[in-house]
Amino acid sequence: MVIPYGRGGAGYSVLDVTETEAANDRGPKHLFSIYNNSLENEVLVADYKGVITRFPYLARSYTLDESLEAETAERNIQNAADDAARDAIASCQTEATLTAAGQTFREDGTNGCYEGNTWTWSLPTHGNLLVNDADNEDIQVFVDDQPLAKGNFTVTDDGAELTIKFSDTSVKRFRAHEVVADDPDDDTDTTDATSVEVYIANVDKLGIGDGAGVDEYSGYAFLGDTWSSPRIFRMPLSSDGEYFEDKYVAVMGGGYGSSKIFIINFEDEDFPGSIVGSKENRGPISIIDTDSSDISNALIASPVVITPDNVQ
Repeated sequence: MVIPYGRGGAGYSVLDVTETEAANDRGPKHLFSIYNNSLENEVLVADYKGVITRFPYLARSYTLDESLEAETAERNIQNAADDAARDAIASCQTEATLTAAGQTFREDGTNGCYEGNTWTWSLPTHGNLLVNDADNEDIQVFVDDQPLAKGNFTVTDDGAELTIKFSDTSVKRFRAHEVVADDPDDDTDTTDATSVEVYIANVDKLGIGDGAGVDEYSGYAFLGDTWSSPRIFRMPLSSDGEYFEDKYVAVMGGGYGSSKIFIINFEDEDFPGSIVGSKENRGPISIIDTDSSDISNALIASPVVITPDNVQ
């Protein structure tokens, strides 16, 4: 039995209900559970004994207000003595001016606003570096919800910080929220940031570390609230397998907030719940959003499973 958590969260539990009555050490048994904690960026896997293993992963996307430059701007505003001091540093410092002085905003900025093409994010320490080159596109960037061509930015990842340097001519700006000293709840002066989303497109690079299970479970970073009811059936896991080698799997939508389809392997003894085809598909199967709508896909419905006529 598979129990999706529904509105309760992004996960599911699998039970063995062969023995329906619980008595004399008999009855339904917990096999494994998987939960995507998107707030802490980790996948939790509980085995049949209830032992929980955590698989941390990099956040899938980053915006300008999460950058180190934004942190500097916010800190400068927060540390200003009064409204007059905040007003004095409200103007934008530009990257060009700072570079000419041998400075960077994140290290030397003194104002509450930064304007430039170089932005940096602090990431958990990781060894599988993010790369954009002729053979790889680990990072995709969207500006004002429109994809930016690969040649319009460069990616530098040193294992702890991710730096994006834009070469297009559009202005990238972050202006910190100006706190009103006599009324902390006043939000008339709000944060102003260019709409930029840096998205990690390669699921193989999401998992942190190289231990057992990282590759098998990192794709669950894309699991949303599991509203979708799974369908269980047998299918071949290789193109040249015999019919008696088919495995029991479950297929379900990625749920609320996820445009993915998950095929879950129930017979993986080493990594229960591993995602079928994760290597080939770079995680679960993606359902691509259309350009004609600004509404993101979310697969919350239950799938319909069709067996072809020529099945063995």
